[in-house]
Amino acid sequence: MVSERISGCERKKSLSSIGSACVRKFAKEGRSIRHKANAVFQDKIVHLLPPPVGRPSQRPKVFYRFFEYQAVSWDLPRRVVAKVEWHNGELFPRIEFIITNMTGRLNKIVRFYNRRGTAEQWIKEGKTAVKWTRLSSRN
Repeated sequence: MVSERISGCERKKSLSSIGSACVRKFAKEGRSIRHKANAVFQDKIVHLLPPPVGRPSQRPKVFYRFFEYQAVSWDLPRRVVAKVEWHNGELFPRIEFIITNMTGRLNKIVRFYNRRGTAEQWIKEGKTAVKWTRLSSRN
């Protein structure tokens, strides 16, 4: 299912997000898709999973890595960007995997993807706000 969405979005040259339809690309060239963690992805970042050593920081400690991955159903390998975020007082890290064909700095790819997701949330809120205005004004 994921491979069909990736291939379909690559043919359309658009951005994609799991769980929503393909969206026309924004100002940047490239496509990204968020992927759930699996055993293969976890093995690639196992060295980032132990808690950082030293005094805990007030700011989260963030580590980025990338690797190439090709699923059996994919016709070519793709770049996977992993973000591991350690927050003070939390027992486990927050992990995010993004499959992309974008190049550049890893933190900028993750930021671009997250900002795009925020824009999609605002659009969704705007669509539901139109329905809110149709509420009855009678008490």
